[in-house]
Amino acid sequence: MGETLELAKFLASIKFGDLDEKTVTYTKELFLDWLGSVFAGSESFPVKVLLDVATENGKPGKATSIPGRKLFTPLWAGFVNAASAHVAEMDDLHRSSILHPAAPVISAVFSYAEELEKDGRDVITAIVTGYEAGIRVGEALGTSHYQYFHTTGTAGTFGAAAGVCKLLGCDVEKMIDALGNAGTQAAGVWEFLKHGAHSKQLHTAKAAFNGALSAVLAFKGFKGAKTILEGEKGFIKATSREPHMEKLLDGLGDGFKLSETSIKYFASCRHTHPALDAVYRILDKLDPSRIKEIAVYTYKISYDLVDNPEPVNPYQAKFSLQFTIALLLTRKRITPDMFNESNLNDPTIKALMKKIKVYHAPEYTRVYPEKWASRVEVILCDGENIVSESFYPKGDPENPLTEDELIEKFKTLTSGFIGEDLMNKLVEFSLNLDRVRNARDFQSILGLN
Repeated sequence: MGETLELAKFLASIKFGDLDEKTVTYTKELFLDWLGSVFAGSESFPVKVLLDVATENGKPGKATSIPGRKLFTPLWAGFVNAASAHVAEMDDLHRSSILHPAAPVISAVFSYAEELEKDGRDVITAIVTGYEAGIRVGEALGTSHYQYFHTTGTAGTFGAAAGVCKLLGCDVEKMIDALGNAGTQAAGVWEFLKHGAHSKQLHTAKAAFNGALSAVLAFKGFKGAKTILEGEKGFIKATSREPHMEKLLDGLGDGFKLSETSIKYFASCRHTHPALDAVYRILDKLDPSRIKEIAVYTYKISYDLVDNPEPVNPYQAKFSLQFTIALLLTRKRITPDMFNESNLNDPTIKALMKKIKVYHAPEYTRVYPEKWASRVEVILCDGENIVSESFYPKGDPENPLTEDELIEKFKTLTSGFIGEDLMNKLVEFSLNLDRVRNARDFQSILGLN
């Protein structure tokens, strides 16, 4: 008992001086990665709709909505940016919590940092705090939660609340209230996947919005449940059949959870990445015209979620192992623009997809979610059998992108949205975030003031 209190104590105590150089550097890299994803999703239909809603219901303010290049109050700016950050399926992921932290956390934090004219060190500290809260809640919820709930919508709300609370200077009591307020609003279920609905963007938008709202209310004295995490009618017991309550406090203060976060290399659902990475490792040995069949062995959630041999639209294709593997084999890379009707109907890709079979591998389910693993066995027409296995896909902390690869990813995501000069300025802003004196300088770079 007392998990909410103990976690809140730690979150309220985090200072920039507590962060080691590696954590600071990685936070800046995650910020750049988030920024690229926001630009990449900014012209999508669901984001345009949410931007319209923000324009109609919000009011002009001091925080940047990257889609539309508008200035809103921070609640609405964070709302739009968080939706946009999750469109291209290139935002970061924390494995064991099954959480994409950046979309809700950084979107909410940076909007309030602009509003409050915070410096870059404050931004970094708030991001680390938000990741710590969201990831620990996600780990405690466990995989049974993920069967029905989109963790980024649920645990992400706690992360956004803690991050904004940190910027506001909340003490322990207010941090508890912010978490309590967040837990009574956190939501997001998977049913939308059956229909290609736009709910995924609403989940991240509302996680940022509701999390920030929770923090602002707490700061103003609005009380939340004191035992929202461990209570008999609290969030975790209500939404998880097999919770891991120990994860809330295990190793608290022994480093930061942010450092365990992965940066995506392939522009598709993260559950496709272990198999894609296994293929990527042997890509130079594979001629698509010589492939007879491919067997993919993966963990249960991946098997359930991304074994889709007949995606009917580009969105579903992002959640199809058959399509993404065939795409990688033919295009040698996977970028957001490749999920289109032309590739979906490409005869070579469709023929390859029919050769790919997906199987559940219990040995990989046993190590999930700490490791997201997969094995591919490729049988060539001449009978040769090529096997490849991946436990840490490219972009995991154990297999990280180089800074050059990260910058290349950012420029790929933002190509077509901004010019080379602005790309370079945003890279410089992000990778020197700890030296930024006023978060609102971001608006000057974009030409908004």
